[in-house]
Amino acid sequence: MNDFLVKIKSYLKNGKTLLIVGLIGILLVGLSSVLTPSQEKNNTDKGNVFDAENYRQELEKNVKKIVSSITGSRDITVLLTLEGGKKYSYGFNNKSSTTEKSTQNGTDKVSDQETDYIIITDSSGNEQAVPVYEYYPEVRGVSIVYSAPSVKGTEEKIKNAVMAALDITSKRINIVNKGGN
Repeated sequence: MNDFLVKIKSYLKNGKTLLIVGLIGILLVGLSSVLTPSQEKNNTDKGNVFDAENYRQELEKNVKKIVSSITGSRDITVLLTLEGGKKYSYGFNNKSSTTEKSTQNGTDKVSDQETDYIIITDSSGNEQAVPVYEYYPEVRGVSIVYSAPSVKGTEEKIKNAVMAALDITSKRINIVNKGGN
């Protein structure tokens, strides 16, 4: 250990070596500050992007928990399908006006209606409509396969729990018990 420190001290006494080490240090600090903002931006962009696949997987995981708590089984497979992707409702202003026109037959009322979406401009100059509400994709159907001893009423309990959790009708739920453990 002492030999190592002695060698470092001898290199640092040389002016050229100290200058080179200093320049390398400055270069590394400069590179880290240049690369860090773009990496942070990419991470925040990924956090704001809706991912239907992750949403579907999260719903499947929750359905598995429900089925497991009802049946006590750990051998559960859930397949869930979604209708489309995320949808938005945007803010808007309605402008309507009514004017009266004189005609040969009397007076006619003419109505005119105009809808303008509320637009915001960010610091980069990009324009986008203001979302007022976002809708996640609706569940089209769910298929559940589990393995547990047959108990009367179990499938009905699963169906009712899934209907309530996913807000879907019983027609969209398929349940199969593979049989005992």
